[in-house]
Amino acid sequence: MRWIVSIFAISLFVGYALPSVACTPDCKGKQCGPDGCGGSCGTCQPPAQCVVDQCVKGCGSVPSTIGCCYKGYAIDCHTYKPTKATWRITKCKNGDVCSWDQDLSLYFCLSNPDTMEDPSGRFPRECDFQCIPDCSNGKNCGPDGCGGSCGDCGDDGICQNGYCCQRGCKGKEC
Repeated sequence: MRWIVSIFAISLFVGYALPSVACTPDCKGKQCGPDGCGGSCGTCQPPAQCVVDQCVKGCGSVPSTIGCCYKGYAIDCHTYKPTKATWRITKCKNGDVCSWDQDLSLYFCLSNPDTMEDPSGRFPRECDFQCIPDCSNGKNCGPDGCGGSCGDCGDDGICQNGYCCQRGCKGKEC
């Protein structure tokens, strides 16, 4: 420790700074959420919510109250309106693993699971967060909320709030 402090003091005296550690953002496989360096991998188009780095509308394909497992998390969801949902996301810690709880008949973080998956095979263990593109309400251009597009207006038009407009209408209502 004394040696490190001495090098730091010398570097300040000589006018050199200690090298800083560079951070490389990581957004691979992420639709939203933090990039690991203080930035963001993106945001979800409402009404979708960011759930463990994925944009999900409502409960998506997550079985309500039964849940599923995703990247070391036990996740379940309760829908209270067609597009509104309340999520319970539990990070498995201390050697626990997301698996089937025989007593409660749902997925949760357990230390010594009897089985990893629902024995009936009805509810898969892994969450399937398929993003559902949103090009509703006549939207014909711009982002679809899943990294794709609702369309292109071509050379003669511009996309304004999801709708193709003729050039010269920018800033005006089409």
